[in-house]
Amino acid sequence: MAIDTMRAHAEDTFADERVWELSVYSLAGRSVESIARQARLPNGQIRVSTVARIRAAGYDVLDRRSDGHCRLPLPAWPTDEDLERLASAFDPAIPNPAPVQRRLG
Repeated sequence: MAIDTMRAHAEDTFADERVWELSVYSLAGRSVESIARQARLPNGQIRVSTVARIRAAGYDVLDRRSDGHCRLPLPAWPTDEDLERLASAFDPAIPNPAPVQRRLG
């Protein structure tokens, strides 16, 4: 995920929920394909990491719901350096193995 995209998502979340965070999916012991099917995202590409790699970069992954949708809290107004450090904890983008087409309306 590009730094600008991460910042836009964090700003959207802050505007809606008054917290600085990103949304991620994490299900322990599940494959990327299984998590992608569960997440039901329309994105053509996804980036993969582990909770351990994200924590090693100085961040955390907090459970939000039992479906694997999790919170990734950020410092107040994340800097480019913050977002670059977080982005480095993820692999390069790969095709989403289970993209879902969103309905309009």
